[in-house]
Amino acid sequence: MAILTNNIEIGFCHPDAPILDATEPKAIETYDVKQRNTLRKDTIFHRCPAVQTYMYNTFRVNYPISATLDVVDQTLVCSDPKLLAVSSINSNPLISWAGNILELLCTNVFFFSDTPGVKMLIHPHKDSPLSPIIPAIVDVYKFPRTTHSSAFLSEGQRIEIKRGDPAYLVTFFTPNEERVKLVPCARPEILEHVKIHEDYNRLTKVMKWKDLFKNALRFKPRNQIEKFKLDNR
Repeated sequence: MAILTNNIEIGFCHPDAPILDATEPKAIETYDVKQRNTLRKDTIFHRCPAVQTYMYNTFRVNYPISATLDVVDQTLVCSDPKLLAVSSINSNPLISWAGNILELLCTNVFFFSDTPGVKMLIHPHKDSPLSPIIPAIVDVYKFPRTTHSSAFLSEGQRIEIKRGDPAYLVTFFTPNEERVKLVPCARPEILEHVKIHEDYNRLTKVMKWKDLFKNALRFKPRNQIEKFKLDNR
């Protein structure tokens, strides 16, 4: 397995910017993947090309808030009630509760690519306080979308989140194992289309994901990263 040096750019932005700049994806470190209390203190696993590809193309999103969440009588109770309220900037609260599905919209990051065949795996971080995150694989060229930490919770469950805790990981799979370069961008046009449909689904609580996927296929990005990337980054 050869390690390629050419990069594929992945654009990202915060749907709720500028309030959530703290959720900017970070390159992962050794402690993000190495298990605790291991006897070996070296980094021998870094010599494996497969591990190197994973390290280069995996990023961590952190929680930008601190909060304690409890499920009481099928209702979500938050130590900071403001996080459950609709903000003046965004049409959704930073923490959403629909039935038994918890959506931490405070960790929203929108990813998109101009390169066909780039897929993204959303998966849990080993030290995340919300370990039962719902995993997903998305083609960020055909269907660029917003990622956030989410999970199914049960009655009596408690989640304690601290600012800076790892929320989740995103790993990108490129056509020829190219390395990924994340590019900070302003909100691209495609984001508005996706957001309208996701907000409608969340409001009506009728998740018509099939329709959303089909509609998104009509909006394949063309030079979106070059058009919307931030000049000062």
